[in-house]
Amino acid sequence: YFGAGPGGTISGKRAKTLAMFDDFCKGINEALSNAELESTWNFYMSVHTKRTIPGTAQLILGTRYVLKDLIGRILEKHSHLWEQIKIPALIEVMDESGKIVERSFCEEIHTTQEYLIDREQTPEFIWNAVAMQEPMGEEGFIFPYSELKRFKLEDLRDINHVVGFCD
Repeated sequence: YFGAGPGGTISGKRAKTLAMFDDFCKGINEALSNAELESTWNFYMSVHTKRTIPGTAQLILGTRYVLKDLIGRILEKHSHLWEQIKIPALIEVMDESGKIVERSFCEEIHTTQEYLIDREQTPEFIWNAVAMQEPMGEEGFIFPYSELKRFKLEDLRDINHVVGFCD
């Protein structure tokens, strides 16, 4: 067994039973960075998977902020080989009267009331990712990520005017 996150030190180690990759994304800023997502994928492919032997089980743990993260890329190509386990903070259950209500998955850790207050105070996309295990697709952005134009500073050196917009 070994466990590591992105960039973790696992040189010279091999996993025979279980290879665990924990917290592949440290937060929303990393999740929204194509460079960070690609770096995590490269670490997974070039380091993590190369430390296993045939038959080694893999466990990947982490908050999925966006669909195109490490788990999303794996599931896109190999969903038939993986089992995805999601544990949402709030689950729908039927109460004594037969009405469907939301309840905490585990009242001993956080009560339903605590989660309901937390949901009120948390931006929806963060609540959905962190608490409900539902990552955001491009439809969650004001502008789809694929339509945003990226520029390098050196590409902007010859511009002779500036136009600014703010909200």
